[in-house]
Amino acid sequence: MRKILLVNPPSPFLIDERVFPNLGLLNFATTLLSRGQDVEVLDLAGSHSPKEELLKKIDGKDIIGFSSTTPQFSQVYPLARAVKQADPSKYLLLGGAHASAMLSLRGTNPEAFNADPNRNSLDLFDTVFSGEAETLDLRAMPRGFVQGEILSSLDETPIADRGLYDILTYRYTIDGKKATTVMTQRGCPFKCKFCSGRQIDMYRKTRSLSPNRIVEELDYLNGEFGFEAFMWFDDELNINSERLKKLAGSMKQRSYIGRGFVRSDLLVRNPATLDYLSDMGFVELCSGVESGSDKILGNIGKGTTSEINTLARKLIEERGMRYKAFTILGHPGETREDVQQTRQWIERNSPDSFDIGILQPYPGSIIYDNAIPSRKFPGFDWEYNGLYFRKPDYSSEETFYKGRAGEYKCNVRTDSLSPEEIVQFREEIEKSLRK
Repeated sequence: MRKILLVNPPSPFLIDERVFPNLGLLNFATTLLSRGQDVEVLDLAGSHSPKEELLKKIDGKDIIGFSSTTPQFSQVYPLARAVKQADPSKYLLLGGAHASAMLSLRGTNPEAFNADPNRNSLDLFDTVFSGEAETLDLRAMPRGFVQGEILSSLDETPIADRGLYDILTYRYTIDGKKATTVMTQRGCPFKCKFCSGRQIDMYRKTRSLSPNRIVEELDYLNGEFGFEAFMWFDDELNINSERLKKLAGSMKQRSYIGRGFVRSDLLVRNPATLDYLSDMGFVELCSGVESGSDKILGNIGKGTTSEINTLARKLIEERGMRYKAFTILGHPGETREDVQQTRQWIERNSPDSFDIGILQPYPGSIIYDNAIPSRKFPGFDWEYNGLYFRKPDYSSEETFYKGRAGEYKCNVRTDSLSPEEIVQFREEIEKSLRK
């Protein structure tokens, strides 16, 4: 039997790496263990010496598997290379969002994939896997690029064993209660052009755990680890109102509290979902406002308007829940006027909290995958509908859409806004409107 080491990489661009554990890797590891396979998980989040820690663990292991988002790949690539240098016989597996996004580009636009600056770094890995990891059988794993399947029934997967991490060293609370993350639904059917995964089945097709299975997981986390609060990492909690209604009935007698994401237009069309979420213990709801400009919301295919976002904010406030708005600068075709409209939306609606990030096109997004070559602005070689950007080498360059204030970099520009101006506007809004 081959011995497997699964690696959760560092994310040094985050304000605190030990807040939200990597659930995808835990799901995979738990599934493998349920099949009787020999698996160990190495959690390098927050590590000050990740290479040294990793190399100490590879002796006796046959397969070294890395989970990676695109921002994390600048950490994963040198770690994987260090493993191959130390022992070329080690079998390297790459999974996670970056692998899935790159293989999506390969499927939809092979010419762009082969010309992409991130194509060659994938060759370091023996297998690059796209798909839901629970469908991957490591006992018969082919080499090269592997397109996996998606799960039709999430209830068939075991509850992720949080004990595979030192879960209690993760620091997250909601209203003073010890909290951790859950994901009860996979996939988002909407088509925001900046979002990676809009052309990937497992990220587009919505599938949910049953209410009984969700409550079972929450009770496990409470009983085993003492968690009383949960960050629900579903893309949009309110896609299926009937699911929420059933969950509300199951959870009303429990004292758990929650935080999660909702979609504004669905909320405005069906405000009764707020009653269900309140009965489920939700104390804070977050929404992707993205921009205060209706022109920009149309450009990015958001499917909402600034007025709809305002109505959603008011409905949430009326139900006594906190509201957090997520916004972005650097959209296709954005002008100074559009930026000011975003600022004014935040001022006018006064969310309890807000985030303002800078758009970073990633593989798997409509913007990245459908961009065309451009020579209009030196150094910005790709263009999508008035957004000009460069494609970094993610194996060596650190990129992120959300990180520490004062450390933001910008790889995009528009006809009206330089990258320096976009960063400056972000910092000004952050400093002047942050409560």
